[in-house]
Order: sequence, then structure tokens, then C-alpha cells
Amino acid sequence: MKETLPERLDCTVTHAGIPVAGVMLSAEFSTRRKNPYVVVLGPTNQLGHTSIDRAEILSHAQNQLNLALMDYDPLESTFAGTISLKVMSIDDLRRALEAYDLFKRVAAYPLQYKDNIENAMQVVARTDFSTLSIIGKAVPSGVVVSS
Repeated sequence: MKETLPERLDCTVTHAGIPVAGVMLSAEFSTRRKNPYVVVLGPTNQLGHTSIDRAEILSHAQNQLNLALMDYDPLESTFAGTISLKVMSIDDLRRALEAYDLFKRVAAYPLQYKDNIENAMQVVARTDFSTLSIIGKAVPSGVVVSS
């Protein structure tokens, strides 16, 4: 059965019930074949919210496919119906910066991507991850979103 990507993915991050602004999330889109796609989204706003729409998801996926054709199948035709969310750790953010420096000339990145990653590093450095909570919602529903 072919699963359908959501039109939008809405995420809210809280720390002990209080919204957390400035963090970046990674969303892993499962696939039936080959590697899953990982999309970076954020930063969260003052309400701890960030979202990404279907067009942005597909754009990020196409970017990954163009860079590593043998590692991926097109997301739209191989999406397996689950999305896993996580707040990016300091190590995740460092790797994202390294990838940005390596690929910025051949891959499209969102505006202010580097600044957002660097700012998120400061937020994450002073945040207790054990009490972070992510609520993710696919719109329309039907896709399983976990954190």
C-alpha cells in the first residue's frame, strides 16, 4: 500500500511544559526501500512551534536524492508512512554545520540555515534534554508521527 506524505508537519517542543524557542528538529521519513530521508526543520518560535509543508519536504528530499542517487529512492513513491522526530543535539548540530560547509555550493539550503544551526547550539547547550517533549502532528492525519 502506498502511503501519502502529509500536506504539513506541525511540531511543538516544550521543556517541563514551557515552550522552547530556537531549537532545530530532525524528521526522519521512513521508506520501503533504501535509506530514510532526514529533513531538518526549525528553529522553533517563541511558542515552541515549527512546521514544514509538503513542498518543502519534497524539496529537501530531492536535494538528498540528487546528492546520493544510489542511496535513495524518490520519497513520494517510497514513503512508508512514519515520521520520527527528535530535537537535534549538539553533535547533530555540529554534523549539520559540517555538512553545510561541505555541500553549500552544490545543495540548496534554507535562508539563514547556518545562523539557525549556530543559534540552536547555544539553546541546546543550556537545555536539559531529559525533560524535552515533542508533539508532532501530520496534517491531514493518517501518518504516524513519533518522538
